[in-house]
Amino acid sequence: MRSEPTVILEVDRRLAHFIQSSRPARPDRASPLELGRWHAALEVRRILQDACPYDASTSARRAWFDEKYGDAADSVIGEL
Repeated sequence: MRSEPTVILEVDRRLAHFIQSSRPARPDRASPLELGRWHAALEVRRILQDACPYDASTSARRAWFDEKYGDAADSVIGEL
């Protein structure tokens, strides 16, 4: 369980990389499949970030870790 936040951050990092690399250079000339894949990746990342607010600048981050790990939240956050 303790590796879960690290896994979430890694998934987010990989999604961000995929979004960067798959963004059509010219959206007006991109195929519907390319645009659909890019928009789907954006939506998946948005859902991940909404479900797991791990951003250090948000108060939701602390609440999420508290709910997930209870009294062990501080040690889990410290491992990140």
